[in-house]
Amino acid sequence: MKYIEYGALYLAILQAGYLNLVVAAIILWNTIHLEEAIAEVKKRKEIPDKYLSYLSPLGWDHISLTGDYIWRLKS
Repeated sequence: MKYIEYGALYLAILQAGYLNLVVAAIILWNTIHLEEAIAEVKKRKEIPDKYLSYLSPLGWDHISLTGDYIWRLKS
C-alpha cells in the first residue's frame, strides 16, 4: 500500500481549493454575461421563460485554462 506524505496531501487539497475558486469565478463571469445577453435579446423580441431554463452558466468551452488563446476574426 502506498502512503501519501502529509505535505503532498496538503498541496493536493490546496490545489483542489484553487481549482474550485477558478471554476466559481468562471461560473460567475458566465452568469453575468449570460444575463446581459438575455437582456439585450429581450429588448428586440420576446423570449418565453420556458426556453431560458435550458441555459446554463456552467459551459466553459470559450475559456482556456492553459493561457493559449486563438482569436478567430470574421473576414
